Amino acid sequence: MSASFSLPHGAGTLSFTLPPGWEHHVALGRPPGEASVETTAREALAHPVEGPRLRDLSRPGMNVTVAIPDATRPSPDARLLPLLLEELTGGGVAPGDVTVLLALGMHREATPVELDKKLGALLGRLRVEASQGADRAAFVESDPIRIEGLPPVPVTLHRRALECDLLVSTGWVEPHQYAGFSGGGKTVAVGCAGEATLEVLHGLSFLDHPGTGLARLEGNPFQEVIRRVARRSRLAFALNTAAPGGTLRAAAGPPHDVLHHLAADGGRAWQVEVGSEPFDAVVAGLDPSKARNLYQASRALTYLAFAPRPVVREGGWVVMVAECEEGFGTGPGELAFRDALRRGTTPEAVVSQLRRTGVAAGGQRAYMVARALAARRGLVAGVGEPARLDGSHFTVVPDAGAAVGILQQELGSHARILIVPDALGMLPALSPPGRR
Repeated sequence: MSASFSLPHGAGTLSFTLPPGWEHHVALGRPPGEASVETTAREALAHPVEGPRLRDLSRPGMNVTVAIPDATRPSPDARLLPLLLEELTGGGVAPGDVTVLLALGMHREATPVELDKKLGALLGRLRVEASQGADRAAFVESDPIRIEGLPPVPVTLHRRALECDLLVSTGWVEPHQYAGFSGGGKTVAVGCAGEATLEVLHGLSFLDHPGTGLARLEGNPFQEVIRRVARRSRLAFALNTAAPGGTLRAAAGPPHDVLHHLAADGGRAWQVEVGSEPFDAVVAGLDPSKARNLYQASRALTYLAFAPRPVVREGGWVVMVAECEEGFGTGPGELAFRDALRRGTTPEAVVSQLRRTGVAAGGQRAYMVARALAARRGLVAGVGEPARLDGSHFTVVPDAGAAVGILQQELGSHARILIVPDALGMLPALSPPGRR
């Protein structure tokens, strides 16, 4: 009997029907929790994991910057910012002394629709600026950070992260390919850092370091640089949210403590066991914030390929459901990603080329993608104009039927398929050896 399922795709869904005879498994987390963002975040603000409340850090006349992630992170900022403003004004800060700094890193500028979604009712009431890493005039440089055995990392931070009396940040905590987990100081240390910082931090020396990895905080040099860069700023307080297994959580206080509080179990809350043997193919659904371009969507491939025990076999397929209406992406980092992928005729050639030349900020994603594609096959389904992704080394098709047809041709009449509805919000994991 054939099996059908649907995954997020743009404003709707994309439905797949697998051929009869194919075995399939669906990686599902716990049912979503009922707690509202406001209730959960308000409780976190009232009881920080460490240190004083935000209102107790605030004083009349303070110049305050609130750094928030851009649209590629599902942080519910339109609902968090009013609560932060309540805390700040409770300590005497005037709304006119608050600036929201959109942490873009090397991503593109936000659209009016994205700004409206990020700020909600506060759009037009608070001053808003953007930190775009390629805008070198907006950044201030300080002494580099040195970690033994790795190149020194120049520290360049946006002026608004330095020239304020108090810096506050929001963030979304989830497993991250390099930092172990996003959140904590990352909104500032990466999102509000300049190109010089991002290029070295995302260079091959850091990416290839054995301590750099998914769901790993301790002994991770990438995360250590984040902590040190954040300490160079005026960042004193963070409000982070997370949804491990679909359960909304929030924590507030010093950024490092907040991150460790939400990721305290080392990623186990995000893990879903899916059996003991790798699958022939994984079909990955994505949050819409990650499906707009290949730069973000390709995280599904690398998260699956570089897990401690990958759930897709070597030579198997990773199918990502993503519209990629922006193609590779349009920001400076995304364009560097596109150009780096196009520098070789095969994934192996891309890896070899980048190892010789190094990578620009954004090019690190091409290096990781090419490494993954050297061992596994990648397919993007649901792209209205497949030519947008020419030169990506992915197979690109406009609909689910074409994707299933390719898999059927490649895998034959018997195949084991894993469906992961939220490929970046959960970590499918194989059972430990010896346990079935």
